[in-house]
Amino acid sequence: MKKSKLRKIIRESIKELMTEQNMVNCDQSAWSNYNNWVNTFTSLPHFNSSNPNQPCTMLCKKMNNWITKLQTEPGPNFRNQLQCKLTKVQQLMMQYGPGGSCNC
Repeated sequence: MKKSKLRKIIRESIKELMTEQNMVNCDQSAWSNYNNWVNTFTSLPHFNSSNPNQPCTMLCKKMNNWITKLQTEPGPNFRNQLQCKLTKVQQLMMQYGPGGSCNC
């Protein structure tokens, strides 16, 4: 199987998983530190790296880490924070990835 086809299957599976777990519903108002987190996160050096694989590599790692944490069934506040982080990562992947999405 070609690498590009495998990546597409993985991306689609992740999107389905995120929809199933209702990750697209981030309540920013329930996380008082949301805007501060976004500003800090998007200021990381990965977003200004000369390495062409960044920030996608970092975004993929964060996404995978946060999806794993969601599977431990955290409490509602932490779950919301993870949902918000994943939503933001998806937006950034579309912004920075080649062709509109990072290949994880």
